[in-house]
Amino acid sequence: MTLIDTLRCGSLCALLLLINSACTEKEVALGIGDARVTGTWRLYQRSSGKDSTLVVTPLPAAPLQTLTFTQDGGVTSAGAATSYYRSVKYYRVDSISNGLEVRLIASLKEVPGEAQGLRIQGDSMVLTPHFVQNLNLFFVRLK
Repeated sequence: MTLIDTLRCGSLCALLLLINSACTEKEVALGIGDARVTGTWRLYQRSSGKDSTLVVTPLPAAPLQTLTFTQDGGVTSAGAATSYYRSVKYYRVDSISNGLEVRLIASLKEVPGEAQGLRIQGDSMVLTPHFVQNLNLFFVRLK
């Protein structure tokens, strides 16, 4: 291998390393924080139903079932009832024609993320996941 071939190979390796490091999730701000949802929310009730039948399931205060939305657009969850959200790392709140939706993003591969209906009134929040028909998750903001 000649000196020129060695330099070409080294340049190619450096370029690939640069491209790889530029594509890491840590450097990409996927979430966009929103003061309306920032904080920790306790899941206290679920409701679901088919046709005219509504099933309301209250959840006990302990152990805590929570979602935490950070100012920088991050999400964490705690508790078995919120385990679906464990893979979610980022969020953003968008306005839509009939209100708000929250987009939950697990990774770069899932941009723009999974949309869920969002209603906020004071310290109460309702998420309406679209993956289960007529499911509503009721949260209260923890102080």
